[in-house]
Order: sequence, then structure tokens, then C-alpha cells
Amino acid sequence: MPNQITDKQPTGYGIGWYTGKDKNGHRIWYHAGDSFSSSSYLIIYPDDDIIIAFLGNSQEGVMFNVQNIGELVYGK
Repeated sequence: MPNQITDKQPTGYGIGWYTGKDKNGHRIWYHAGDSFSSSSYLIIYPDDDIIIAFLGNSQEGVMFNVQNIGELVYGK
């Protein structure tokens, strides 16, 4: 569950995870990161029982749209 500001509006972030919906309306929890020579992305589709982990050997890996992989699994 995302944090809320004082007027009860969700922030889209909670306990180290970003929360929201993908472009097709599926609920997602996700986080990405990179270092000098690597990158990672983890996306969870809690309602679809799907978890996608992406690891790259460069910083450019976080630019990859991991949600495209989710669409292949749950269908558009």
C-alpha cells in the first residue's frame, strides 16, 4: 500500500517500492537501480501472480521497458 499525504492522496511510493498501474491498467509494484557497470529492474504484478526480474551488464538496462515483457505474459 502506498504512503498517503495528509489529504489521503497516494504518493505512489511505499516501503521502498513504487506502486501504480501499467499502461493497460494492471496494478504493479516496481523498483529499478543501476551502478557503474550493471542495472536491475524488478516488477511485480500482484493481481496476475507475475514477477519479472531484469539484470543487465550496463547502466542502459534500466532504460528497457520491462512492462513489455509483462504484456507478453498476461496478454494485452
